[in-house]
Amino acid sequence: RRQRVAAQRGDCLARRCARPTSVPTDPACRVATIDAAHLANVSPSPPPPRPSLPAIANLHSKSPTATPLKPDKSANPFSSMHELPLLGGVWPRDGVKDRNRVFNATRQFSFLHISKAGGSTFIKWARDSHLFPSLYPNLIAGQEHGYLFDRDLRPMAQRLVLLRSPRAHVLSMFKECRYNKWGISLWTRGGSKVPHNGTHQHDFEQWVNWYLHPLNKTWLGCYQPWNYQARAMTSSSKNPHNIGAPDTYEPSIDKALTLYLETEWVGITDFYDESLCLLLSRLKTEAAAVRFSESCRCSEDAKPILGITEPVTHGSVSSTDVDVYPELAVKMDRLTAIDKALFSVALRGFLSEIRSLEVRVGHRVLCPHVLKSAEPKLAYVTNVTALYAIS
Repeated sequence: RRQRVAAQRGDCLARRCARPTSVPTDPACRVATIDAAHLANVSPSPPPPRPSLPAIANLHSKSPTATPLKPDKSANPFSSMHELPLLGGVWPRDGVKDRNRVFNATRQFSFLHISKAGGSTFIKWARDSHLFPSLYPNLIAGQEHGYLFDRDLRPMAQRLVLLRSPRAHVLSMFKECRYNKWGISLWTRGGSKVPHNGTHQHDFEQWVNWYLHPLNKTWLGCYQPWNYQARAMTSSSKNPHNIGAPDTYEPSIDKALTLYLETEWVGITDFYDESLCLLLSRLKTEAAAVRFSESCRCSEDAKPILGITEPVTHGSVSSTDVDVYPELAVKMDRLTAIDKALFSVALRGFLSEIRSLEVRVGHRVLCPHVLKSAEPKLAYVTNVTALYAIS
């Protein structure tokens, strides 16, 4: 039955979707292509053996001797090396950054530091590694601007950003406000009214309930959780911790996605090391090639990609101490509906870029056990293992 249905879907594609390109422009054809691949039990071919360091160093070379591996179109008939399969449709190419190309080493890098998305660790790593000739910001805290504010100040910069799973992001924001030295200092000086008198669970629920119905309520200080990441991606504010005009509780998802597509590199905090591997693969330096070869592979002797950089944890209390039971999860999702849509697209784009990178270098970069451990954390967004398989 599976083979018969797959054949029928194949006939549909032949009639409706015959085009010179491998990527159908009709969304229905893209769905039919995906379904046909699933029903026919098509799975990606295992990657070839890992190339040596010279092969990594020649990743971006255009010489005749550096021939990149070609993707197996039969295994993934709807993929394209230069197109992000976002939302099951085809995006316009105007303003869309090619995230396979090499960075321009002569231009400044500008990192959009979205609070509580791993930005402080990234800035420390960038400084310690000396891989970036010119990077803004140089401080691990305080320079957390909106995207449009940053673009106005540095219009020619190559912009980088990290996005995080919205639920994990909300938990981390509260932990910073409740337990970190900065959050406690704000509360002590009267600059924050974030709950501080109960348990971690109790105070977090009080904080969420306060913001869930924000009409005629004052800002509690520290962070305003409503769609914080989408607001940062669309804000012209120097410091978008709060919601000030013209920002809104629910920014335009179209605007957020447009600016997402304009960004040179979008990492996923939940796949931190693998996101840095994507970044390293686009830096045409020997130091980046060495670090990629040593760290960006699935083996027991792979070195930590952060090297000597210690992750910035903002206190000893874990944000995962909170029990996110179903009713609380619904409230958190209500606060982050636009963030979730943005993160879903970014996650799919990230997995597509990882698969493209793995084809080019000839080995896995995103390891199976990493995908497996991320499944329960990201199940409310998607099944990351299944999404990886079809990206």
